Amino acid sequence: MDLAREAALSRSTFFERFRREVGVAPMEYLLGWRMALAKDRLLRKASPWRKWPYA
Repeated sequence: MDLAREAALSRSTFFERFRREVGVAPMEYLLGWRMALAKDRLLRKASPWRKWPYA
C-alpha cells in the first residue's frame, strides 16, 4: 500500500509531513520498527543457548 496515495498527498509532501511529525524519515522509522520486532522475537524465542548457565 502506498501511504502517500492513501493520504491523498504527493510522495514528497507525505515525506516532509511524516518527518516533521515523527522526527525521522519514513524508511528510517520502518527500519527501527522492524529491528524492534526482530529483537522482540529473538528474545522471546526459546533458544538452547538461553538455557546455558552464565559462567
